[in-house]
Order: sequence, then structure tokens, then C-alpha cells
Amino acid sequence: MINLRFNTFPMDKRVARIRRQVRAHPRSFVTMIGVAAIAAWTLGGWLAWFTFDITRGLPEQKAIGGIGDMVQATTLYDAHDKPVFTIFKEQRIEVPLSGVSQHLVDAVVSVEDQRFFDHHGVDLVRVMGAVFANLREGRRAQGGSTITQQLARQSFLTLDKKLRRKVQEVVLAAQLERAYTKREILELYLNKVYFGDGFYGVEAAALGFFGKHAADVDVSEAALLAGLIKSPSAYAPTVDFRRAVARRNVVLDAMWAAGALDGPTYASARAEEVVLRNALQREEGFGLYFKEQVRRELVERFGWERVYQGGLRVYTTIDPDMQKAAEIMAEESIRAIERSPAFLRAHADYATSNGGASRLQAALAALDPSTGYVRAMVGGRSFTESHFNRAVQGHRQPGSAFKPFVYAAALETGYTPVSIIDNLADPIDTPQGAYVPEDEHSDAVAMTLRTALRTSSNRAAVHLLQSIGIKRTVDYVGRLNVGSVPSVPSLALGAGEVTLQSLTAGFATFASGGLVRKPTLIRRVDDAEGNVLYRSTDQPSRAISETTAFLMANMLADVINAGTGYRARQLGFLLPAAGKTGTTNDFNDAWFVGFTPRLVAGVWVGFDQPQTITRNGYAGDLAVPFWTGFMKTATRNDKPEWFARPAGVLSVDVCRVSGMLPSEGCYSVEVLTKSGELQVRSMVYTEYFVMGTEPDAQCALHATQPLFDQVAGTSASELPPPAPYSDLSIVPAAPPVMSPSPPEPTATSGDPAEMPEVETPKKKRGFWARIFGSREKDPKKKNKPPQ
Repeated sequence: MINLRFNTFPMDKRVARIRRQVRAHPRSFVTMIGVAAIAAWTLGGWLAWFTFDITRGLPEQKAIGGIGDMVQATTLYDAHDKPVFTIFKEQRIEVPLSGVSQHLVDAVVSVEDQRFFDHHGVDLVRVMGAVFANLREGRRAQGGSTITQQLARQSFLTLDKKLRRKVQEVVLAAQLERAYTKREILELYLNKVYFGDGFYGVEAAALGFFGKHAADVDVSEAALLAGLIKSPSAYAPTVDFRRAVARRNVVLDAMWAAGALDGPTYASARAEEVVLRNALQREEGFGLYFKEQVRRELVERFGWERVYQGGLRVYTTIDPDMQKAAEIMAEESIRAIERSPAFLRAHADYATSNGGASRLQAALAALDPSTGYVRAMVGGRSFTESHFNRAVQGHRQPGSAFKPFVYAAALETGYTPVSIIDNLADPIDTPQGAYVPEDEHSDAVAMTLRTALRTSSNRAAVHLLQSIGIKRTVDYVGRLNVGSVPSVPSLALGAGEVTLQSLTAGFATFASGGLVRKPTLIRRVDDAEGNVLYRSTDQPSRAISETTAFLMANMLADVINAGTGYRARQLGFLLPAAGKTGTTNDFNDAWFVGFTPRLVAGVWVGFDQPQTITRNGYAGDLAVPFWTGFMKTATRNDKPEWFARPAGVLSVDVCRVSGMLPSEGCYSVEVLTKSGELQVRSMVYTEYFVMGTEPDAQCALHATQPLFDQVAGTSASELPPPAPYSDLSIVPAAPPVMSPSPPEPTATSGDPAEMPEVETPKKKRGFWARIFGSREKDPKKKNKPPQ
């Protein structure tokens, strides 16, 4: 064996000795050299692999440069530009270091990294101290990571405690120190670190725990926030208040030891009582269907990642007061129906049902007709139970609520409000045979458009549709964007399926001078830097003429004043308004859409799986009270105003029966009442006409003041109050404002919660209803206007 032992021999003697040993043992020497080479190669390979393994998981330089791009919450603002909802993965509000209290900076540096401004990413003194402390305790009792290392770990690495991750942390910390200044690193850290309770960054934490901006926290509050960084889940004051205060005191001790506090300030801070106030807390107990619809539209336009993490500022159209009123009235209306004897008889096992799809539902959509901005939306009785938005996603037949679009098409083709729809008893020829629609509303063989719409006559609507043509009507409906409807005669009775929002937007056309606007929930979207990403620029399109819209609004006002929507007046809604009820087959759906010049609202009541709500459950009883309660609150500050008469519209006195200029006998007509009495009434009222369509002949029916019957409007029960409007030649047309003290609703006034059910035998369904199953069934009820 070669002995390479060194001694005190002179160098030349040492060399000679080595040479003799090599000559004496050549193989041993070669073996030794080989072992050394293998060892060196192995060590080099391991180091190369370790270096590769460490660096392969590190981010590229571009990622290090983008470390400041942090996840931020998206904020939704209401119609008044006040924050109302948030959408977030992490609730964070970024602030510059200048926007952070110096107390908070001192607290964080004192407890997390006292030599932060002196080291270059790694504090060797702290590392050695942590090693000795851990050896002494026999466990990992103390960490040695600097603020820079923590920033590197939070931004790019996992939280595992392996050597590989620790080395990567050191390498990244060195890179960050070269790429950023100390103040930039501290700003990044303070905006990124998690403080618990869903708050990321010092600004969100300060607002969330103390209701203050990060620039305004005092010494005690700063110490408590800094103490949360070590373990947010353990030290959060909302989790363990005493532990949070104890941790705060530890931070104050560290600040005093580091010279960041003097004695009096330190003592005062320790004695200060902690008062919590969450300025970011939004219970979001309302408007969740609206928020969800906005979220869907945002994700569709910008993608999930940008919506949840991009810090967008979304300016919506919601009016919080209207939204709250809508939700309160939806719940109250549903409960009133559920408590009614008629409902309980129809649903004997309802109280034992499990809820969800088996529960009665309601929906509402309200928008500004001048802009299309949606002010309130109710998609169901509980967003928690069901996210299905019945105002937007639910497609149902609207029943008679669809009839106004047929009448609008008629006016567009040259009809007037006093045009006579006659031969109502005659059958309609269809491919399936002769058809006479069921119509318990009236037995008259003729009536004017105004009377037909007020009384919701099924026969008149179908005859009118046949007269103007199905194709032409479908074309006008398409312009109103109500939805896709079938080209069938039962279209007049609501055969097609529509959403509540589209139906409401269609009615808004009557309140906006014939212009149709797309319902809008989002006005504008800005990015986190304030750059405009999206602005609603939808332009209205003309669906019908301004004159037709005006005439329709006045004809629909009769529905509320003396027609199927009369309960709105009875329940105390006083403003001039117009609207239309809709009740579908077997009383499965109840609709009402009504409007003032400033607001249009539509409501629906029914089950998700169509079934009878109550026997004889008319929209006037089930939907109108819901609409009325909402509108009374939503319009409480509005003035009683109506639509100005457009150019090209004339006001002319006419006979309400014939539609002609009044003869002398029209002013005193004998009318036969239900009791058999004769009453004398004037048949003259002021009507509107598009210039050129006004009558030019006198009424021949009353030339000799005869008694007449079988013509709509001649029985006392079918006549609306005479002269329902003011002198229209002097002031713009407006429905009358009711008495300030309307009668209280009673059991006989049709209150759905108290009115006993009327046992009215159902008539046999007509031919067309059996084919299409889409007409409104509204048999007469005693002492009530026909539906």
C-alpha cells in the first residue's frame, strides 16, 4: 500500500520517496487515482442535478418583473355609484407604501424582519439564531425567513418545509433584491400578505378589522395587524379575541425593543382597548339574482379569471331601495296567497312539501323605460334555495298579457281606439274547422278596440288578429323583441312562451314613445387602473310609431282604472298608470305588467312545474297586489304626470258605443242595469285619433235615443265611469288620480288572502284552446269586473 504520509523531510526527498513508492506499487496508485476521479465525478453530477432541480421550479425573469400583478376583487356599484356587491377570489385593495401608516410599517418590520433594510435578501444572523433555537427546543420553534423570502414564497412557491423549497426561496430572494428596491419589496409584501377573514393586503385588513384605511391606523391597531401575519387563522380577533390582543402585545414589545416606540407610547398602546368595525362587510342580503345575472354577463364578456381576480369596477343599474322593496313584496305576496283558504283547499299537502320546485314562486322585473336600465330584479322567493332566475330564464305563456301587442299592431295598420270589432259570435275558419273562442267576458256581438282591451275579450282579440293578419302581427312582435312566437291564431291569447324581462321590456315600448330598448344591467366597466373596458352604447330602435305608443298607453290606462287591473286603485296606488293582466290555462300563471312614465314593472306568480295556483286564481287577485305594493314604494316620490300628446294626435268627442261623432241623443242614453232599472247616462267622452283617422259622421245609433242592447258598453256592468279623463283639449291626457283615501280592501273586494272561493263551474274548453292550450280562462266572478 502506498503511504503518502508527509513529514519534515526536505521537498526533494519527499518527491524521491513518492517516486520510489509508485515504482514499487504502480497498480495501487492507479486505483487511488480512479477512486478520486469517480468521487469527483459523482459529486459534480450530484451538484449539477441539484442545481437543475432547484432552478427548474423557479419563475422566469418576466414573472419576477410581474410580481406586482396581484389578484383583486371586482366591485359592483349601484345606480348611484355606491359599492353594493363584490366578486372575488381574494379580497384585496392595493395601496402604495405612501398610503400605509408608518406605525404599521414599523410594526411589520419589527416583528417580521428587524434587519430588513440591512441584509440582501437573507439574514444570516437570524438564520443562525433560528437554528440554535430549534436545536434547543427540539422542534421548529422559530423561523428565519426575511420579508423578501416570505414575498418570494407567497408569490411563487409552495408552503412545504423541504430543503429544496428553502433553497429556492433563498435564490428567489436574491433575485428580488436585485430587481427591486427595499421600499418596492415592502410595498409588494404589504399588499400581498394574508391577514385572515378573507382580507389580503394591509388596506383590506385595516378596513375589514378597524373600518379605517391603512394610512390611518394607530400604534395599537398597527401592532395587532402585524401580529396576524404569522398565523392569521389563529390570531384573528374575530376568531380568538384574547389571543389576538396577546399577540398584539408581543408585537408592541418588539417595536419597543427595536426603538420604534418610546416608553409612554408603548404603555398607551398596550392599554388601548381593541374596537373592531368591518367597513368591507356587505351582507348582500338583497339583489342576489341581479348580482348573479351581472356576474354571468361579465364572465361571458371578460372571462372568469379577469372577473374574479382582475379588480374590475362594474357600474350597474340597480336601485337598492327598489330592489329591497321588490323582494319584500314578493315574499309578502307569496305568503298572502299561501295563507288564503282557496290556496289551502287546492294544495292540501302543501305544508308538508319539501320546498324547492314544489313551492310557489314569484318574479319581478322593473326598468326605466327611457333608458332600459333594470332597476330591480327578483328571480324567485329564495336565491339560496334556487339560483334559477325566473325573471330571465323562465319561459312561460303570458296569457292575456300578450294582447296589447296585437292591439298595437292593429293601430299601426290604421285601426283607431273606437274601431268596431264586430261579428264576434261568428266562428273563425281554421284548418281544423270552425272555431268560436270561449269568452265569458262579454256576450256582445260587437265592441270597440278600447272596450275589448279593457275587458280582455278573447273573441275580440282573436277576430282582430285574423283581421290584421297573423304574419303582420308576428312581424310587429319581433320588432318589440318580446321573443319568438308561433304564427297561429291562438297567438292573440298568449300562445308563445316569453320571459318576464322580455315581456316587461315590450311594455316599456308603450312608455317610451314607441322605442324599444334592450334591458341593461351594466352601464360601464373599468379596470383596476380606471381605464374604461366597456360602456353600454345600445341604441334604441323604433318598433312602433309615437302615436301608437301614446294611444296604447291611454287604452291600457282603462285596464287599471276600470278593468281587470282595478285592484291597483283599490289598494291605494294613486299615480296615473297603465297595464295589463294575464291569466293562463287552468290558472297556472298570473301576470301583470304596468307602467308610469318613469317606471315599468312586470310580475309573475306560479309554480316551476305548471299547476293550478288556486281555483279561479285570476291575475287581478294574485299578481296585481304584488305589483301594486312594489310600485307604491318605488314611485313614492314621483309626481302624478302622464304622457304628453304627440304631434299628429287629435282629441275628439265621440260616442263610446258607435265611435262616431255624438248626436244629440248620445248625451242622454237610457241604460238597462242588471236589476232591471233604467238609468240615463251620457255616452260621450273624449277620444284620441291619429290625424286623418278621426270620424266625420254622426252617431246613428242614438239619433232617436233608443234603448239598445247586445253592443259592448250598453249595460251598466260593462260601462266604465263616464268621462274618465279631464278636458283633454286643455291638458295632456292622463288617467285620473284616485281619491287620497281609497276604500280598505275587504273579503268582497277580492283580497286573495281573505276572499272566499267562488264555486263557478268551468265551461267546456273551446276548439282552439283544445288544440293549442294557450288561451286565458277568465270566467266572470260575481260583483267583480271580468278578467
